[in-house]
Amino acid sequence: MPSVVANFDAKVEEAVNPNEARVKVTYVPDTYGISQNFMDSELIVDLDTAEVPVEPKVGDNVRIWFSGTIEEALPARVGAYRLEVLEDS
Repeated sequence: MPSVVANFDAKVEEAVNPNEARVKVTYVPDTYGISQNFMDSELIVDLDTAEVPVEPKVGDNVRIWFSGTIEEALPARVGAYRLEVLEDS
């Protein structure tokens, strides 16, 4: 994973398949220049090449590190470098 990577927090809404999850964005840090319009968005997260130490479950709060690129689709898609389940899940 690159040393400086954009990230956001989200709640897992659905496990689409073993390599994808549908999430709802719950927190976007100001640090990476990601638009706050991103808040409350639903996204599909591609986990195919992501580091996932613990498999997320529906309802888990997660932090997702990604390139900062958001693919325009319905719903929008991001490719994750890492997905971590947060302790407050």
